[in-house]
Parts: sequence; structure tokens; C-alpha cells
Amino acid sequence: MKVGIISNLECYGGVQSCVLALIRGLNASGIRPFVLTDRSVMKGIKTEENVDFIKREISYSISNDARLILDSYLKGAIDIAYFFKTSWLDEEYDFFYIFHPNVIVDSQSSHLYYLSMSPRHVGFSGSIIRPRAKFFVYKWLLKRTRPVYEFATLDRKCVINSNFTEGMFFEAFERHLSVVYPPVPAPAYRYSSDWSKTDVLFFSRITLAKRPELVLVLAEAFPQYFFRIAGSSSDSGYVARLRREINDRRLTNVAIIPDPSPSEVAGLLKAASIYLFPAVNEHFGITTAEAMSYGAIPLVHDSGGQREIVPWAECRFTDDDLLEKFNSLSNKTEAQQQYLRQKVVEYTSRFSEERFLDSLLKYLDLSAESATD
Repeated sequence: MKVGIISNLECYGGVQSCVLALIRGLNASGIRPFVLTDRSVMKGIKTEENVDFIKREISYSISNDARLILDSYLKGAIDIAYFFKTSWLDEEYDFFYIFHPNVIVDSQSSHLYYLSMSPRHVGFSGSIIRPRAKFFVYKWLLKRTRPVYEFATLDRKCVINSNFTEGMFFEAFERHLSVVYPPVPAPAYRYSSDWSKTDVLFFSRITLAKRPELVLVLAEAFPQYFFRIAGSSSDSGYVARLRREINDRRLTNVAIIPDPSPSEVAGLLKAASIYLFPAVNEHFGITTAEAMSYGAIPLVHDSGGQREIVPWAECRFTDDDLLEKFNSLSNKTEAQQQYLRQKVVEYTSRFSEERFLDSLLKYLDLSAESATD
């Protein structure tokens, strides 16, 4: 079968973890997929992640550089300008896995969207005047030629990444979707009784939306702990701002680790006693589940999909009780921390790569059967 995956592997992130897991599953089934993207692919990714695929360059309606410029003006309505139609492809594909909502499939294309958000959800992209105006223009002028928001019907086969985002999708489109949690590979390392109790880790994209600046609040209040901020540093301006704040506050117990390699990430997760994730209304938060699989105790914002990943109230915080919650977790006895880690590791089994692949590959099998009927 000729399978196309429409996504990007430019840097590590939650979506990229899903794409890499899918490629591994396809490879195990004897399929070498095509990754269809308009961006570069991380150097060495095939070796580091043990995946085999063919990169195929495609062009969206505008360049990625233009997208980055327009995004500051269009906000959640960027899909109106930056989209891709499968009809533009020169080659035939048996099936598409689509990880971006701004892809318009032909009526004849067998496909599955894996959504990590709800396209055009009111709270996401239509809550202020400017995006609402864009959607008005879309409805009356653009809908027929670029139907990027038409997810209400079953013509677009979709699954979604959490109950939280599924609720948003239903609110926007009045259609229920199956929830398929993102995959968390089983780590090579398991926690043990000699666990370090002084390392706190933030690992995600280092951007304003993820709020890593709260790490500095904790570092100032708890100087006996060492805090690491790790992740993609594509937002260079924000990273520079964080560095200035660390210097201005004279914090010696904070380190920024930009763009760590997979082996570095594993080392960071292995060393973390507490994993901090401050983003509000995160749609899922795969890095939280990954840290938990290593035995790190999570401390996440009490909102969004994080409530599904972290069901224990003592491990969720609001902005008003962050210091109190961190103090409570860090002051647990060794036996209490080990018990909590055990629960944390066991809970992540529901986010296994096997479950994820079983859910996604069955759509490919069904399309193959129908093609041979």
C-alpha cells in the first residue's frame, strides 16, 4: 500500500510523537510511508527513532514563512490562508493519515484525520472580533473553494486526542468523535528507591503558551531544588526573555536546555523527581504522560486534558495554590513518594503505543479490505 502521512517532523512535539509511533507501526506491517510536508525534517530522526519513511515535498497555498507572518493577524483563522488540497498531489495514494486540520481531502481519498484540537471552536479561534470576521468571510466567500472547516459530516473520517478536545469538537460541530489517546512508548528506565529528590523538570515547547516562567517562581521560592526548562526553542525571543529573567533574579538553580536530543530527553526524564507543566487548557499534554511513564511525579495546571492524564487532585494546581501544592508534594516522605510514583507509572498504561496503533491501523485495514472487494 502507498500510505501518505500529512504532517511535519521539523522538531519534537506531541504531534510528532504520534507521527513517529504511526511510522513504526506501519514499518512493522511492511509499509514504508511517505511523509508529506512543506518543512525540513529533523536531522538523524530515522536513526534516533528507528523509523523508515520517504519525505515528499509538498506546497501549501502559501509558504511557511508567509504563514508565520499572517498568523499574528489571522490568529485561529490562519487555515483560511494556509491550507493544502490532496488534489494537488501528482501521485496516487491508497490512504492518508492527516495530522493537520487545514488539509482538504478529495471525496475519493481514503483517509483519517487525527485531531489534537477542535477546528473553529469558539473558545479557540472565534472569541474576539477579528477571528469572527474571518469566519464570516469564510462562510460567505471562501467555503466552496477552500472548505477547511467542514468537519460536521461523516465524510471526513476523524478521531481526536482527548475527551476534553472531543467536547470542544462536539460544541463546534455537533458531532461526536472517538477518542484515541496519543502514544507514550514504554521507557527503558524504571524508577527505583535511589531516586533523586532534587530535580524538577519542565519539558515542552519553550513558548509563552506553555508558561515556563512559573518555573522561575518556584525556583525563587524553593532554592534547595534544581529546575530545568527543556524543549524546542523555536521561539527564540521568548527563550532570550527567560534567560534575562533568570539573570535579573540571580537564580542559580535554573537551567535552560534548548532542543535536547532524544537521548538527552531520556536522561532528563530519568533524573526528574517532579515534572511541572503549567500550560492552561492543554488539549492533552503528551509530555506529561511521558514523564509519568518514567516515574516522575506530575504537577500540572488543573484544566483541560491534563485532568485526564493526572486524575489526582494533589498533583494539579491553580495559579493561587502552586506554591502550596509544590511544597506538599516535595515534603512527602520517601515511602509516600514511591507509592505515588507507582500509581503514576501504572496509570500511563492507558496511553500505550500499542493501543494507539491498534486504533489507527484498523482504519487502514478497513480501507484495504474495501479496496479489494
